[in-house]
Amino acid sequence: MPTTVHWRLSAVQVDQLWEFLKLGDYPFPIEVRSYGGSDVERLALRGRVRDELRAARLLRGERLDADLEAALRLLVRAEAWLDSVWLPDEHADSPMRVLAARSGPAALLALQLPGESEHTGGDLILREIHPSGLVAAVVGELPAAPAGRRPPATAPASAFGGATRSTSDDTGGGVLISNSPRPSRSERDIAVFRDVLDAAHPRAGQIAANHRDATGRRRRSPVLHWFDNADDGRYLLIAETHRGEPEITLRPVDAHQLGTHVQAALNSVLPGIAG
Repeated sequence: MPTTVHWRLSAVQVDQLWEFLKLGDYPFPIEVRSYGGSDVERLALRGRVRDELRAARLLRGERLDADLEAALRLLVRAEAWLDSVWLPDEHADSPMRVLAARSGPAALLALQLPGESEHTGGDLILREIHPSGLVAAVVGELPAAPAGRRPPATAPASAFGGATRSTSDDTGGGVLISNSPRPSRSERDIAVFRDVLDAAHPRAGQIAANHRDATGRRRRSPVLHWFDNADDGRYLLIAETHRGEPEITLRPVDAHQLGTHVQAALNSVLPGIAG
């Protein structure tokens, strides 16, 4: 099918279609609340959604458009996928949610717009992509930003305190940045961490890679955390291990450099590539 095929569904439509197709749990980070407080209300919503889908030529009789159905099923049965969550500004409560998934020769980008609350997403935009284009699709959805101007720095993971603010995912992570580390490394690195992490972050987010094998067993990469500093640029926080000690490395990244790290995360979970 051509890569230009795309759909935009309201949260109510997604809620009804998910139930109609019996797709089960929503794949992270997609979040849609249940609409209609009673069976009568849900029945009325079902009729409204059917009318909307028929008007859009996505429903013929009781048969959903085959391409749209395949796209929704791909989201819950993907072999490999990237999930991305980011806050579009420092005052936002509901994040942008992105899922790029592939299964065999088919691949899809799902972009969920912010919703009415932190744990409720809005409209869902679906677009077919090339199966080799997961990384480009996810990184391409982020707002453009140059690499930060401060140099890379490294500090022990134990040097970090609690998070300043977080939008948590179902793996226990958050999308915003920890407080600056307690001094425990070279003065230069500590100064860089303090200056960069204590600055205002207009945007921040996280990206992780996943793989599901034929038995259904899943493998997930460490989460990559990124953030933008006002009047500076974009940085990436990377969890690493040096001589058995967990460390956090701070790196300035542009879109290409961020894509390189995301590709490495994807490679780390793919069979035959993971080390």
